[in-house]
Amino acid sequence: MTEKLFHTKTIALFTIALALLLVASCKDTAIVTATSGLYMRDQPARTGNQLDLIPASAEVEVLEVGPVETIDGIQAPWKRIKQNEKEGWVFGAYLMDASDQEAVNKFKSCNTIMGYWHNQEQVCYPPQLRKLTQKGTIPGYCGAENYTLFPDGRVWVSGMYVEQPRFLGSWSYEYGDSIVLDNGSGVKLRARPDGPIMKYEQLDEHGNWSQYALAGSSSCPW
Repeated sequence: MTEKLFHTKTIALFTIALALLLVASCKDTAIVTATSGLYMRDQPARTGNQLDLIPASAEVEVLEVGPVETIDGIQAPWKRIKQNEKEGWVFGAYLMDASDQEAVNKFKSCNTIMGYWHNQEQVCYPPQLRKLTQKGTIPGYCGAENYTLFPDGRVWVSGMYVEQPRFLGSWSYEYGDSIVLDNGSGVKLRARPDGPIMKYEQLDEHGNWSQYALAGSSSCPW
């Protein structure tokens, strides 16, 4: 009788352990791909209180999918997640399915070299461009204007022909290898690495990009 009871308990414990293992293996996990980290909030909205800043490459457990919202032109659902025993909501556009190992490896390689991972394009922009967005400057034609890029997409315009320096225009990652700047008046410039140097180009009325003269060039009129 005792032996039979022991055998029954052993089977029960094994069954419970197996069930727990299956539950653990079925967890929906994701990798944070926001280069500067992803805010966890107490509700699925930008107005929610910030609970934590989850670093890039961190693995989280997805508990629930919430309402869809468009933020900075990107549409995605909010997701309730758990990380280090803390639970909260994050914007789902910056989560990558942890089971997609190929994509995860590409993202982690990009993060290691301090590049910028573009979630929608699934492309790694080079470190030189990411650094440029941290208050780096794109020079305008012959130094007439200078454009300082802020991480939030704003552009500070200054220069010899700017009466009052101010925020004007915006910038974005485009083409898989460039930062494109709209100066606020319809003129578009771009910066892209070309080996060890940075090329600066302007978009003409025909939709073509061409290099323009920088300050100190003999082709400048001043």
